[in-house]
Amino acid sequence: MVAAPERDDDGQPVTDQAIAVPDGPRSPAVFTPEQVETARAYADASRAASTRAKYLQHWTAFGRWCQEAGHQTLPAEPAMVAVHLSALAAAGTAPQTLALRMAAIGYAHRQAGEVPPHKLRGGSVILDILAGARRSWGKPPARKAAADGDLIWSMLHEIKGDTLRDVRDRALLCFGMVSCLRRSEITALDVADLVRAPERLRVTIRRSKTDQEGAGATIAVLAGRRAPAQAGAAS
Repeated sequence: MVAAPERDDDGQPVTDQAIAVPDGPRSPAVFTPEQVETARAYADASRAASTRAKYLQHWTAFGRWCQEAGHQTLPAEPAMVAVHLSALAAAGTAPQTLALRMAAIGYAHRQAGEVPPHKLRGGSVILDILAGARRSWGKPPARKAAADGDLIWSMLHEIKGDTLRDVRDRALLCFGMVSCLRRSEITALDVADLVRAPERLRVTIRRSKTDQEGAGATIAVLAGRRAPAQAGAAS
């Protein structure tokens, strides 16, 4: 029995022949402004807007330091970036902030078509600086205490009145408590993301901090005795 020939994406048979490459000089690729803008938009979408804003802030600070020290910003030498990060670490900068500064520098280099300093020859010293900063930090990560039931009750009692805004604010507090969603996840919800079901509310989370690709998730919020979230949604 003869096996069917393998085919490519266009349905053409795949052969062992080499791909023919035309001889002679090649003309540079020319793209329309619309094509360039479309490509740039997808490239920007690889990072959240908030992340790009933080990168810009750190890149600006790095550029200011380079200018004051008389160093070249782009491309930056690995040793110079290592000195910059070590100076920040010695001044008490948190390791998480140092890692963000390095990520911002690398992002700016990639955007300019350059290799990030920590990936160049000799760039491992930058990673060593970050590792040393983490070991020397000696402080637990700063974590904000979660709001418990008593605090939620206190906040609810501070919202007095029966206006639509008052009802909405109380519903959002209760809904956030029982759903355990982040503020960004709550503010991103639309009416279509809430589906009523017996004894519960199905909530579709389209994107979250831990779901940057937007795969989405659906959770169930069970109805309580007072069902404040459902009452607020009905209003």
